[in-house]
Amino acid sequence: MQAVDTISIGIGVAATDAILKLAIFHTFFNVVGVMVMVPFISQLVYFLEDVLGDRSRGVGEARFLNDAALELPDTAIKAILRETRRLYNNATDLMGQGIGIHDSRLLTAKDDLEETLSQKKVVEIDLEKAYQNSIGGLYGSIVEFSVRAQS
Repeated sequence: MQAVDTISIGIGVAATDAILKLAIFHTFFNVVGVMVMVPFISQLVYFLEDVLGDRSRGVGEARFLNDAALELPDTAIKAILRETRRLYNNATDLMGQGIGIHDSRLLTAKDDLEETLSQKKVVEIDLEKAYQNSIGGLYGSIVEFSVRAQS
């Protein structure tokens, strides 16, 4: 209460104006709460992930395509574009795995392509299964959502 009275006097709020003092208290409470919690954000994230569990979707599952995005045409288009970018990234990564080069090395190997190709490691991967897990389902979701959005 002392802090609220001091702030009220400092900004010129009347001593009898309870509504503005309540607003000052609420603002002060929120600012102090944020200052106290900021140092503990990472610990809070770990705690909440442990308690609530990991509800993240798989690589090949749509993240942005939902019924709420169908409400407005612009939102639906943006959701489709975001998922299409994910599909592209998944496909690029899978192709890199297929030839034994990690995606990040493909993107940074502009001048040293021969050296990068000579250093590739043979990786045993079931491309059919990897395709179904990372590309096939996502592609199907994009097509299905696009048809629903068009109608």
